[in-house]
Amino acid sequence: MRITLQLLKQHNQRMFRRHWYVQGKRTPIDLKSEEALMKKGLPIIEANTFINQKLGKLPETEAAASSQLPPDYHETKCAVYGDSSALLLGMPQAQVLLNTLKIEGYPEKIEEQIKNVKIPTSVEKAVYQSVMSACLFDAEQKKLGYKIKDPERPAFNFPRIYGITDERKNRLLFLKFIQNCEKIAPSSVLSNRRITQNTFFKYPFKSEEMQVQLEVHAEVLVTSKKPLLGFNETNRLEGLEMPNIFPASPTVSIVPTNTYTLENIYPIKDTTQFIHPHTIFLHFSPLEVKHLPDIPVTDNQFESRALMKAFAVASSKAQAHLGTSTKDLPQPIVVQTVQCDTKRVQFGIFQLNTLDLNGSSRKNFWYCSNIMNLYEECAYKLGRPVLEGYNRDVLRHMSVFYNNS
Repeated sequence: MRITLQLLKQHNQRMFRRHWYVQGKRTPIDLKSEEALMKKGLPIIEANTFINQKLGKLPETEAAASSQLPPDYHETKCAVYGDSSALLLGMPQAQVLLNTLKIEGYPEKIEEQIKNVKIPTSVEKAVYQSVMSACLFDAEQKKLGYKIKDPERPAFNFPRIYGITDERKNRLLFLKFIQNCEKIAPSSVLSNRRITQNTFFKYPFKSEEMQVQLEVHAEVLVTSKKPLLGFNETNRLEGLEMPNIFPASPTVSIVPTNTYTLENIYPIKDTTQFIHPHTIFLHFSPLEVKHLPDIPVTDNQFESRALMKAFAVASSKAQAHLGTSTKDLPQPIVVQTVQCDTKRVQFGIFQLNTLDLNGSSRKNFWYCSNIMNLYEECAYKLGRPVLEGYNRDVLRHMSVFYNNS
């Protein structure tokens, strides 16, 4: 008889039901285990005697209240500014908090050097390849924090994206830029520079009777044997005034905590010759730097973050070598900053003149440029790596900053 689909389906379901019917009435098989245990003199006890046994309740005990507090706990709160912090009011808040005047543009000395700097074609090509290598060709593959959202399907969960993290991209970009700047720098400059990665700074101070402490990292720190000279441009200070942020407090959006340790940390020891800070390279990622309400960071807040970190580096160095009682510095401390988020780059120069941040007649200075794009787009298109809109001015600024002394 020919087996048709209908007949096969009929027999298949019938035998399937028959199999469940037979297997559902299986009888236990006597394995002779009881006889073997009896011969060895082992007693056999019915399991239900233990299952049906009534157990008494354990006495309830109150948990002892822990009176031990962390060793660094204080009753007075301290506003701690860290790497993931962002000032709510941006630059105006940072200026009031750090007693700093903002001066648009660079000092005249730096402006002239940027106009006259010449970059060889071979170095330009090397930097171009370095950008593609850091942003596209690196072998790191980690789960990224970015998520794809479709407005038409808000409830649909896309697969997580894997790739090169922002921290990895920035670190590679910083090191590659420094390496290419060293190619065109004179030997006198190369012998006067040292590079340190992932340095940590702490500096405590008071602002309007509120204790504040800066706890920040610099991804790459360039130090030198001689300090950078200060800028005396009194003609550019005319008409500059401190911003008014009333009724907001200078420490608004800085989270206060009771657990902290007030100390000054400058990581470069006195035993080395390269003790003076020269340039700090700062990593920025929107996944790490956020507000309390979790809103995007603006360009103004992006710039204020560089100012806060530059102040932490300069002030910790001043207090470490001049003591805690020093207010007005005999010689200003200058720190150059480069902040990048893998695409946007901003250069700045901070000059520390005083540590007296509450109503001092002397002011600190902050020179900065506009935010520049390192490139317009760096991604794979149709399976091919593409770098569009590469900005050569970034390398020119970087070279001048590295050679400045």
